[in-house]
Amino acid sequence: MREVVTFFVLLTSMYICTEACGCLRQHPQVQFCNADFAVKAKILNRTSTVPVDPKRLRSGYTLFFTVKIIQDYKNQTNRYTYQTQDIYTESHDSFCGENFLIGDEYIILGRIYEGQWRTIHCDGNSFPLLITKYQKEAYLLEYYKKGCLCQVDECYNGQCPPKTTNNCVIPQENTQCFYRQNSCQRRGNTCSWHAPACL
Repeated sequence: MREVVTFFVLLTSMYICTEACGCLRQHPQVQFCNADFAVKAKILNRTSTVPVDPKRLRSGYTLFFTVKIIQDYKNQTNRYTYQTQDIYTESHDSFCGENFLIGDEYIILGRIYEGQWRTIHCDGNSFPLLITKYQKEAYLLEYYKKGCLCQVDECYNGQCPPKTTNNCVIPQENTQCFYRQNSCQRRGNTCSWHAPACL
């Protein structure tokens, strides 16, 4: 029952946050490759470094979540696995701050700035129950990681970038399928889509 409630709350919070802050659409592989860290983690605690005043919006990473890292997807040595880490975020939805639920597990991506781990909604954080089987494999089997030698390009307003040896192009009419079911991998001297899905 708790999983059902958590699932509903997460969907609601994700919808509100997306509506409030607005994020540039990006393929999960692009988000992974742009991140300094990508981990699966359990949320242990939530701490605000300034008093919360709903009438006064503050921009700044003034909220942090203490997490227990279960899996480190980004680093060669898995050096962060089993480590406890504070991850900072914006304190308000309008600035794309995250609102993780204590006790739940998430896949969290973000940047490290002067030693401080930071994340916002636009970095591509996800709830494991909401991602596809292929996306889970892309983290665990390093499809995204190995694909960082390639570029994922998209079509906008009917205009598509040219296909080159270093990129994969997502056709405009099938964007969500490529987001959820595929990644771009280098084979020999060229980059191409990894799976037959969406093609």
